[in-house]
Amino acid sequence: MTAKRLTGIVSRGGSIMAKWCLSHHQENFLYQHFREICEICAAYDVSLSLGDGLRPGSIQDANDEAQFSELRTLGELDENRLGI
Repeated sequence: MTAKRLTGIVSRGGSIMAKWCLSHHQENFLYQHFREICEICAAYDVSLSLGDGLRPGSIQDANDEAQFSELRTLGELDENRLGI
């Protein structure tokens, strides 16, 4: 989704995770284990901040499919978190 971007992935964490996923041919391990991570955090009263690793780095890349797809996923993760 980010291949056509002028500025690519500008988030340091997003870039690191994207490279990890590509080199290991796997989904983001934090995404795969999100529910378990939330349960552990809740047990220890830890808060999480869900960042936007695919935020656009320029107006040229704003409102692209990568950005909106990530926002939808963040919304779904937040709804799942509320179900704990």
